Amino acid sequence: METGDFDAFYAATAQRIGRQIYLVTGEISATQDAVHHAYAQAWERWATVSQLADPEAWVRASAAHNALNPWRELQRRLSLRRSAADREIAAAKDADQIALLNALSQLPPRQRLAMVLHHVCGRNATQIAAEMESTVGAAQARLLRGRDELADQLPDLAERDVNAEDPLSARLTEIAERLSPRLLTAATVRALSRRRAYLVKAGGLLLLLILLGLLITALTG
Repeated sequence: METGDFDAFYAATAQRIGRQIYLVTGEISATQDAVHHAYAQAWERWATVSQLADPEAWVRASAAHNALNPWRELQRRLSLRRSAADREIAAAKDADQIALLNALSQLPPRQRLAMVLHHVCGRNATQIAAEMESTVGAAQARLLRGRDELADQLPDLAERDVNAEDPLSARLTEIAERLSPRLLTAATVRALSRRRAYLVKAGGLLLLLILLGLLITALTG
């Protein structure tokens, strides 16, 4: 596979996707894990992913799926510890930004993702539905409910001049642009992908040997 194309794609998109996924997770470590794994998956399938109409959307969808794994989400809600990187980012935000992120974190996971896709990534309901593998109606409902719930907690978001920029989009985009998640290099991500592929093959071989051993035991017992 051509490493140059992948590395250029990673350099152009990784930080942007990292910022977007951070708004979904609210945690640096969860964001890093999700994004690194998504790019490793992309590298494993690069011959296919690179030919897609929107490879960035594929990686973002993969990262979001990794980030919203139920076990990861439970860990996020139960965790009482924050990393030094999380504390550093929190210190850089003002009170309004912290209030908005706290309100966003209270939304159901897929509703939170839909809000980020629309208000930060600029995706419409049809594109959100495709990226989240849902119906357009479900995407529209998530956006409406999400906006209503945020407006309940932050009434100023409901105040909108029809001739002005959407305040929610502007504020979330401003937060995202200030973030700079520390991500691995493209070469390291490719190395992780190779290691993951090796472990999967080794695990499959081990399982085969175990099954073979059980079969021999059953036949000779």
